[in-house]
Amino acid sequence: GPQVPLYMGGAQLLRTIAAGPPFPGCGLIHPVTSYNGEIAISFQTCREMMPDPMFYEQCLYQAFEELQQAAAAESSTANKPKAKAMAKAKPKAKAKPKAKAKAKPAAGD
Repeated sequence: GPQVPLYMGGAQLLRTIAAGPPFPGCGLIHPVTSYNGEIAISFQTCREMMPDPMFYEQCLYQAFEELQQAAAAESSTANKPKAKAMAKAKPKAKAKPKAKAKAKPAAGD
């Protein structure tokens, strides 16, 4: 949908509502719309096919909250440099070779 405010007769449209056409044999329909930075997800169901639509609604809310938490966790870890990666990226100082011991002349040489 449009991502800018819409007006009619000077009044601003505040929100859209997703709705789908009911038709025979359709047990569940998920209309999704977006408007001005928001998304509307709704559903319509047949009570014969889905006797408890409120439970389904709770499942949708729970799944959305889990998705938000996972996205927040990912973005917070993505912004922090990883210590192991940083340690690997640093060039290590090369150790100086140890001085070789000089061979002592054998007695009688």
